[in-house]
Amino acid sequence: MNLQHFFMVIVFACSMTKVTAVELTQEVLVEAIQNNPSVFEKVDIEVGGKPADFSVTLGATTAKAQDTFIFDGFRFTVPASAGNLDFVWYFNAPESWGHWYICPVEGDMKPGFRRWLNADKLYSTVDVAEEEGRLRVLQTLSSDYFEPGRQYVLWFRKVKEKDGNKLRGRICFALKDDDWDYENIENALSLKPMGAHQQIKHLGSRGGEILLDKSFFDLGYAARRIDNVFFSLRQTRRMEDGYFIAMEIACPPCRTRPSYAKIRAKYGRADFVLTAKETEKVLLHTGNDLDEDADNSIVTYYYDYFGFEVSLDDKKEGVQRVVTHANDYSILQPNGKEAHFESISMKNLTVFHKDDKEVGRLYYFLEGEKMPLCTLEPPKAKYKRDNEVLEYMGKGKWLWRSYSQDGKLTRKIPFENHQMNGIAEGYYSDGKKAFVASYKNGILDGTVVKYSEDGKETERTRFEKGRRKPSNVVVEQSPEGDVIKSAPEE
Repeated sequence: MNLQHFFMVIVFACSMTKVTAVELTQEVLVEAIQNNPSVFEKVDIEVGGKPADFSVTLGATTAKAQDTFIFDGFRFTVPASAGNLDFVWYFNAPESWGHWYICPVEGDMKPGFRRWLNADKLYSTVDVAEEEGRLRVLQTLSSDYFEPGRQYVLWFRKVKEKDGNKLRGRICFALKDDDWDYENIENALSLKPMGAHQQIKHLGSRGGEILLDKSFFDLGYAARRIDNVFFSLRQTRRMEDGYFIAMEIACPPCRTRPSYAKIRAKYGRADFVLTAKETEKVLLHTGNDLDEDADNSIVTYYYDYFGFEVSLDDKKEGVQRVVTHANDYSILQPNGKEAHFESISMKNLTVFHKDDKEVGRLYYFLEGEKMPLCTLEPPKAKYKRDNEVLEYMGKGKWLWRSYSQDGKLTRKIPFENHQMNGIAEGYYSDGKKAFVASYKNGILDGTVVKYSEDGKETERTRFEKGRRKPSNVVVEQSPEGDVIKSAPEE
């Protein structure tokens, strides 16, 4: 967590005509924390002993900055023998105390926390089952931040009024690790996950509920599949270039072979259904080799993070096996009569719904120059998602519109052959043009012109197949309103 996230200017409207700005600077915050550190409850930490549990009622005693910003938390002393041990902690806090950081009781404040992991499991003794509205974090801080024997405050800032003010967690100093991942932090803190039933309830997984149904699956098989899902979630990463490192686990065969018809009768239709033949189409479309050993008779019924494989071969009865992954397919569940669309980005998949059923399916859609694959062409309609509308006119022609929160049009892009093709336009809140851009086969190709809010051209750039090309001039707007022409940038 970067320190700069917490220093901001907050403006309060004191009346219809008077506005007062209150600035939370590092100096103001440090003064508030260090002015009376005794208001922060003390937590004892011993090196070589068990990790220390803490439980603090936030808001019982507080520190304030400028009578506007309220802080609470706890303080601790770094053991003299901490040496090169890293600081490790887990906390479960109410969302109403959503900002946190670390500050010494005396002396200058310096950058501390830089990253954290959002907890994906519930832990025994420190968490409460079915507790909602919580901020649950696993985090570490390098030993070189601390001075042995010095006292520090782990503070939280109140961000809104809401019921619930109990802060709980566990803390320790542990041997350095080159990769403080979930498992290493859990081991250092001796955190023990709650049972499978509590984890699935917290995850809100219908697929997990099916697995834990003793009339269909063995508990041991179910627990292992549930562990596989958490492993997949933790191993999946989104890269800066938009690609994913994803983990899918092909699980061993299911011995109980439950009837899928009975599963559906009890738990409802699947979120998504995928045949082996469609998987082959996608592989061929992307130039990948086919798996010669793949069973072409398999149909997979996805319930959020779990896929239940069923064979069309009459000789193979029931669910053959359960596959796990990091994709929540529940977002693809049809929901009412309104036409809408949703996407699973890691699968390059966009699904369209209307009249409470799936009506369209495209792969690599809305992904620039990637060639889309349409396995089910949707009917003509306006499909919505949040502030976006995809209007389909048939034969690969679309119009993609985006809107602001107040419903005003901000952008529109035409499509041919399911790719962006033609002139795109952006708009200011008053309806005036903000930009005009030319697309061909999904990428910028042609001239992009930007305009100021008063309608004057400010920049003109030429693109060829997505690459910016030098132009004769770059047009900019000076603060005085003059048009400035300068040499182009390569």
